Amino acid sequence: MQKIIIPAADSSPFRKCHPGFLKTAGMAEADGSTIKPVYSMPLYGLLRQGCADNNSKILLTSKLINTKNNQMKKVFNLLTIIALSTLVLLSCKKSDTIAVDDSFATFLTNNTDAIQTFTVDAATGGTVTCKRGTKITFPPNSFANPDNSVTTGNVLVTVKEALLKKQWIMEGLSATTQTEMLVSGGMLDIAVKRQADGVEVKPTPTMLVPTPSLVNVIKVEVPRIENRPDTLRLFVPVIQAAPSVGPPSAWAASYYPFGNGSNSYVFQLPQFRWVNCDGLANQPGVKTTIKVTPDLTGVTGATGVQVMLVYRNISTVITLPPSGSFMQSYPNSIPVGSVADVVCIGKDGAGKIIFAVLPATTLTANITVPVKPVVKDATTVTAYLNSIN
Repeated sequence: MQKIIIPAADSSPFRKCHPGFLKTAGMAEADGSTIKPVYSMPLYGLLRQGCADNNSKILLTSKLINTKNNQMKKVFNLLTIIALSTLVLLSCKKSDTIAVDDSFATFLTNNTDAIQTFTVDAATGGTVTCKRGTKITFPPNSFANPDNSVTTGNVLVTVKEALLKKQWIMEGLSATTQTEMLVSGGMLDIAVKRQADGVEVKPTPTMLVPTPSLVNVIKVEVPRIENRPDTLRLFVPVIQAAPSVGPPSAWAASYYPFGNGSNSYVFQLPQFRWVNCDGLANQPGVKTTIKVTPDLTGVTGATGVQVMLVYRNISTVITLPPSGSFMQSYPNSIPVGSVADVVCIGKDGAGKIIFAVLPATTLTANITVPVKPVVKDATTVTAYLNSIN
């Protein structure tokens, strides 16, 4: 290693120099040689620095030390990177199995639209816009208390949109009357409660008067999904005595004003809770009754089992009402020769998804269809749901 030696006997002015400087290049050394022009500047970067004093010599490291030191640092940094990379790879190998939650509860949460809540001043009214594009406009003083007095203060409007086949399956909805298949443009569940005490309210009597202009009535605009027909009208649950709180199993036509916007269905809302944009499927031919028998052998503690007919070529899903150990359509309501996926879904006693699909099943007269649901992962079931819309 090259070193620069400064004799202690040197009588130059730099013998008692500032510790940050060496002799200037070109000055004479004790042996008559001349200092090489290596350090004619402050010694930033040297590990040690200083000046000579009596009977001593100072060994000052030259650029070679810096070069060697830098090389050593690079080697050290490289070794550090290699060591850290090895630890990361080992860590990945230990945790390459990631737990997947295939519970029915999580599957339901991930595939069901959340209820949306809006605050509206009952006196002034207002418009709420939902996640999937549904708009509901409430005129001033359009809410009535249970005794028919006008509601005052704020109300909470909750909306559940079900515009896709996937949502109809998850909500257990059915696009059918008691005698005919329907095609659907979307279903809504709308509820309104007083914010102060949670008491459910209803439209005022004036909101129930059919008004083709849709002025000063509760107006709903539902976005029209691609390929949905424009020949629909408003349908409400079959039970007319009170709006249906639970998902209806059949619908009845309502003759309240219904029309089409540029990309939406527009209609007057005569009641809260479930309403539907529907039309008769007008399927030709003879109608029949369909029975589906789920085979639950090998499934322990099965609950919540449902069977649906999912039509691919029209926007129709029919949830078959349960009847003892099987599910059955309304009598003579399913067109003979129609083709649908037969879907069975539920959960077992461990909370896992049980699922089966019989794709493109031709529904012949009075057919009984056996189906055997088994435990399936959430990814498989979700993929099917996303394929049918």
